[in-house]
Amino acid sequence: ASYWRDSVAGRPSDFRSMFMSCFCLVPWVSKVDFQVKRRSAVVVCGLKDRERQKIDKSPDAFFYNTPRLVKHADDDWHKRLTSLYHQELPDGGRVLDLMSSWVSHLPKDMQFERVAATGMNREELSQNKQLTEFVVHDLNADPRIPFEDASFDAVVCALSVQYLQKPELIFSEIARVLRPRGVVIVSFSNRMFFTKAVNAWKDRSGRGRVKLVKGYMAEVGAFSPARDVTEASPLTTIAPLLGSFGFSYGGDPFYAVVANKYFAPSEDELEDIREGKLKWVFATGKSADSLRKSLDQ
Repeated sequence: ASYWRDSVAGRPSDFRSMFMSCFCLVPWVSKVDFQVKRRSAVVVCGLKDRERQKIDKSPDAFFYNTPRLVKHADDDWHKRLTSLYHQELPDGGRVLDLMSSWVSHLPKDMQFERVAATGMNREELSQNKQLTEFVVHDLNADPRIPFEDASFDAVVCALSVQYLQKPELIFSEIARVLRPRGVVIVSFSNRMFFTKAVNAWKDRSGRGRVKLVKGYMAEVGAFSPARDVTEASPLTTIAPLLGSFGFSYGGDPFYAVVANKYFAPSEDELEDIREGKLKWVFATGKSADSLRKSLDQ
């Protein structure tokens, strides 16, 4: 009963959502040597204190103390996420499932060297057969991810980003534990534990939340420009109303934001770029032509 979907009442218009989502800052990255720079020692994402707050201000450990061995989106949503993982995750790689539970949605036909996880409930994590290891860890209480630098090829976070009160610190940590060129995939729908989701999330619609997550990534300054995968029915906004009358609206909307960690090209790669042998540099479509122009400058 405490799980909630977006409804028409109590949510701002799409115009306001787009307007509010424009205030996330963009990274300052050197175009020549691709060394990430920050404006100051403290990374901020532009969220106001009110936007970080939740209705339920009690420690998250109390709320998540009871295991919930249920799925938090419909079957089609989970299948779409597994398909995306199949496209983006490296076979044989090392994966970190952030804020995980009893299922990680990883493709069963792929093998991974390591699948680590953080989560809030030990029983849920112990039921997850895809994990090789896990740590019970509250990222709102302690934003540091408890793993070594550059130890993962991919970091995934499913149906949980809406609960982060200090997202800029978490995404900075994601960049720290990712290897160069590593991928981060953040996925979500329109469901949430309403009393535990931050106001910044509840103040936005689906597209506004996509922009919000892109803003989290951009502010850290360690990721290539994020791309999104959005599969949502035009009726998503009034889905709960339709459902209450027994009408179908196409299932849970699927949103995912994907980016890669920046890397400094090796000398061999730079030579190939100059000679035009290397066609693509970033999986996100950063072409060698644009990088070659930067090198010339």
